[in-house]
Amino acid sequence: MNQMNLKIDGDRKALDPGETDTVQLNWELEKRVDEIRIRLVWFTRGQGDADFELIQEESVDSPQLTGSESFQFQLPGFPCSLQGKLFSLIWAFEAELIPLKEIYRQEITLGPNKSGISLTCSDESIS
Repeated sequence: MNQMNLKIDGDRKALDPGETDTVQLNWELEKRVDEIRIRLVWFTRGQGDADFELIQEESVDSPQLTGSESFQFQLPGFPCSLQGKLFSLIWAFEAELIPLKEIYRQEITLGPNKSGISLTCSDESIS
């Protein structure tokens, strides 16, 4: 079984827009692959059409069976992570084994003060 681990500076899961972060990728593979691609993406989940946006992509060509590599990613200013009843906008770092198309994902929160935006409200806030 292939094992991949994505670790963001200090094992953080919440980040501020505009900052630069180092992502550490560690892997143990059963057999050789052509490439490992690491990406910063956002996507939507929930009702309606799914959206997906690739922000930055890096790669490791012809990786050894066991290895580690660090990458720098510049986080954009928007969109922020959104959480709602009907849909959510989720940020993630992904690592994909090529040509196996196995994807490992580390979801993160991106927003001011390292928090996303909630699209839900309580009944009290409506009155």
